[in-house]
Amino acid sequence: MSNALQDEDKDRKNEAADWVNNKYKEILYEAEEFEQSERNIEDICNEALAIYNLAYDYAKNNACVGKCGFAWKVAGPALLKLYAMKQNEKAFMCLPSVLRELF
Repeated sequence: MSNALQDEDKDRKNEAADWVNNKYKEILYEAEEFEQSERNIEDICNEALAIYNLAYDYAKNNACVGKCGFAWKVAGPALLKLYAMKQNEKAFMCLPSVLRELF
């Protein structure tokens, strides 16, 4: 990711970052997205947690909270699933506009 973000051109930088994120999603899920994966959910969640821990450790060691976003962009759905499973709950989708109406 560091190499992807070296480009001075904002569009090329974004394209390179998107490519890296998508590549890691493909490695993690063996599919383009979490919902399309046929991998064992526990394996995905364990690897998602490893990505989370690495990203947060890196961000902490470099005093750069922005580096945490990588974990959520790549493994966000799996991390949410893991959290829901640990809470013995199910996650569901909700549009931001619906939340605004509620609160």
